[in-house]
Amino acid sequence: MRPHLSDLDRMRARAKALRARTLRADAKKALRSSQLTLGQFFEQLQRDDEESAALSRLRIGEVLLAVPGIGEARADRALQKAGVSGLRRVTALGVRQRERLSRELAPYLGAEQLRGLASRLAGDPEEGPGA
Repeated sequence: MRPHLSDLDRMRARAKALRARTLRADAKKALRSSQLTLGQFFEQLQRDDEESAALSRLRIGEVLLAVPGIGEARADRALQKAGVSGLRRVTALGVRQRERLSRELAPYLGAEQLRGLASRLAGDPEEGPGA
């Protein structure tokens, strides 16, 4: 049973959802136009704000397809070799999955895209599991 929301609450929820969709679309557009590197994208996920919360809902397959030089075939091949489902959310990837994915993507990404990618994908080594 759905909770009963007042008209004002419903309006606020719609506005919040629209902001989240817009942030996700803008991030993919920035990746496509090379204004944002894959490493910078993962760095944004580490912040504790509305934008990182919205970006955390993206699936890794969607993110990879937005990167120039990574098409459907390369993304699928890299994900398969890394043992990662393209349906996983970017924040749901484990450390080992992120490291394997980083290695698989290395041949396809330029130096600018790779700068700092492995460390950002691997997360903060001082944080324990579930942190």
